[in-house]
Amino acid sequence: MTSLPGQEASLADLPGLPPPPGITPNFVDPYSRAWLATLTISITLVVTTLLVLIRTYTKYAINKFGLRWEDYLAILAWIGLTAYAAFGYQQTHYGSYVHQWNVPALKVIRFLRILNWLVILYCPVVLVIKLSILLQLMHIFAPARERFTYYVCQIMIWFNSLFYLSTMFVVIFQCNPRAKFWEPTLPGHCINIAVVDIVTAAINVLSDIVLLLLPLKCVWQLQMESRSKVAVSAVFLTGIFACISSIMRLVTSIQMVGKQDVTWGIMDEGLWSFGEISGGIVCACMPTIPQFFRHFYPRIKPHFGSRTLGNNTSSGQSVVYAKQIDRARDGSKGGINHYIDLDSESHQLETYNAFSGCSRVWTDEVSNASVGQEERRDEARRDVSR
Repeated sequence: MTSLPGQEASLADLPGLPPPPGITPNFVDPYSRAWLATLTISITLVVTTLLVLIRTYTKYAINKFGLRWEDYLAILAWIGLTAYAAFGYQQTHYGSYVHQWNVPALKVIRFLRILNWLVILYCPVVLVIKLSILLQLMHIFAPARERFTYYVCQIMIWFNSLFYLSTMFVVIFQCNPRAKFWEPTLPGHCINIAVVDIVTAAINVLSDIVLLLLPLKCVWQLQMESRSKVAVSAVFLTGIFACISSIMRLVTSIQMVGKQDVTWGIMDEGLWSFGEISGGIVCACMPTIPQFFRHFYPRIKPHFGSRTLGNNTSSGQSVVYAKQIDRARDGSKGGINHYIDLDSESHQLETYNAFSGCSRVWTDEVSNASVGQEERRDEARRDVSR
């Protein structure tokens, strides 16, 4: 804080923004939607923490492959989200989702100072999670480093790295002096950060769409059964949530242009940024979820069977159980039952491997299919040249 003690006392009695005509500032019990910010931040933290733990445990303890660069980056992104959430929680004490004329000017200064840290932290966190996803796609779909997917991922890696690092530099030094960001009355100048914010949001949308469509394109070009393609595509389609969040963040960024009620208006954009970051972490972790459940399913299966079959489990399958298996085989019930054959361990293994993008069997299947396609293309080129 650059304000003097006497100035702080006066700022505590002044509204952070002149109220609209006919409205009296209310510092005691103003209308607030801070609960929405707290709920959103809490949900994103719980979900991402659980999924990162599952991803790390699956890679390290179940597959025993050890952790790769993409795994360390996913953990680093979660740490960044945790720090991002800590600032978000702190911001709720200084006027989040409260109209700025109902917030004392002193609290608005503190709100803006926290906001400055949030916009600085946003860039590296988003960059890290995108790098994690891109490295994972390269590992799964371009192991030979010769395919179209490999070059697209390389371009995305370098472009995102340069863009987000340069954007972070611009955000840090957007005001001279820096304190003018949270104390606008100070002498100095600031660039029009709204333009930077909109451009960043627009590029995020394009980048997220590429990250969503690229693995789907790769999956449907592989020599796999259609059922496996659908199952694997369903895993990668979880990236839709990140795309929706980035689009909504772009929309709210545009809506915020020219508005002065920052403590209220900026919060929609801020919460969508939480959704964007957490959606990226979810997308990065989802391919390991089926492998995690496949590992623990045999341990849960006896308990499930005893509840379903009662005393008949020791003597054979009951009629109800047989009907469940038939429905699963026929796909009449749809959903997960179409892929789980409870009386066939081999089919169960095959199915969950189709879902698990990071398991050894699934990765080998995708890699072999990818290499096989390249070999067939090379052979066709040689035939044409002859």
